[in-house]
Amino acid sequence: MEKPKVFLARREKFGTIYQCECGCYHLQVGPFNMALAEHSYLELVSLVNESAANFELHRGHSVIDEDAR
Repeated sequence: MEKPKVFLARREKFGTIYQCECGCYHLQVGPFNMALAEHSYLELVSLVNESAANFELHRGHSVIDEDAR
């Protein structure tokens, strides 16, 4: 694990997002750790925000976009 420089978010017993000394952004959930460049991290944030915005609209529905497979 890279040494954390800046912690962006932490959830006890779930995960952490931090920027390391080399400038990468790390998403760590349990044993999973994904290191991303700044641009990719911002794309991931945008993707998750879009998902969260649509979550309530589709909650309880099992709609699967066939093109996303």
